[in-house]
Amino acid sequence: MEDFFETHQLLRTLGKGRLGTVKLYKSSADPATDLTSYKAVKVIKRNDVKNSSMASRIFNEKKALAVVSPNPYTLSLGGTSKDEEHLYFIMSPILAGPIHKHFRAEVNGRFAYTRARFYCMNVISALLFMHGKGFVHRDVKASNVLLNESGYAVLADFGYAKNICEAEDGSRGEAKPTFTFCGTLHCMAPEVLQRKGHSFKADWWSLGIFVYEMMTGRPPWGYGVGGVEREQLERDIVSGEVAFEDGIFEGVGRSGRAFIEKLLVREEEGRMGSLEEFQGETFFETGEWKEKEGGGEGGEEGASFIEIGGEPPEFNREIGDLDVLEDLSGDAGGSEAFGNAFDGF
Repeated sequence: MEDFFETHQLLRTLGKGRLGTVKLYKSSADPATDLTSYKAVKVIKRNDVKNSSMASRIFNEKKALAVVSPNPYTLSLGGTSKDEEHLYFIMSPILAGPIHKHFRAEVNGRFAYTRARFYCMNVISALLFMHGKGFVHRDVKASNVLLNESGYAVLADFGYAKNICEAEDGSRGEAKPTFTFCGTLHCMAPEVLQRKGHSFKADWWSLGIFVYEMMTGRPPWGYGVGGVEREQLERDIVSGEVAFEDGIFEGVGRSGRAFIEKLLVREEEGRMGSLEEFQGETFFETGEWKEKEGGGEGGEEGASFIEIGGEPPEFNREIGDLDVLEDLSGDAGGSEAFGNAFDGF
């Protein structure tokens, strides 16, 4: 990373997560003001990695990012690096901010039907691609979906991602249920909460919560903040009914309700989750789905993905960090736990 830091200027911090800080850098030698000269770098302090479970998550994130990068609706990994104190993920920056900041900034605190539908299609493409590679995301939620400078939704944060199709010899096998309790409670599928074992269908439940939140401004049963509210949320996830407001889910919104209801099915077997099912939904009757070949930065060439047609919705460009493309005067910069755990990073 020494060469990188010598040739790139730190502009600002984009965000902080459970494990790591994402910082924005620009090439010092490149006068261009488009995104080709910018990199987002996720920096993880080795001393913050306290146990083998956390180390495993970092490796899983690297593996997931490496395979999803060809899809334009996911983060694109340019590479990884490390030094004695830090681990680094080098990625293409997504600067328009998380999607929940955008719908909360709307007059009604929510997106219009057509806008929610477009972003939903972007995330569906990302998840179908990811599942096709054997990975389940396990933390699909509004704060993990970002808008890029062109107005497309991009799925982010692969810290809980896991390959559930990898055989012992490293080859592709059948999907096996995984039992780890992980993710964010208000978007968590019942089978994850109850530790019954979960697979790809857990992501489609979370997508249903995400679409509901975009269309109403809140998740169906709240966020579960506080002990009592958390207990109630857990009960609602297992057996609660979803309230659909007439003012939002009437008229054209009825197809949105029908779509959400097919995702929020508590038994995995009855929950939708295939491209054919999505294409047949009235919710997407004017949507454009087409298979396209593509190879993104850091990903394999020739990987096909579902491209979403149509123009992306207009969005508030003052949200997020898009101003950095015009204003480069930002924050210019200037003992290990599990020290051997990252020899293969």
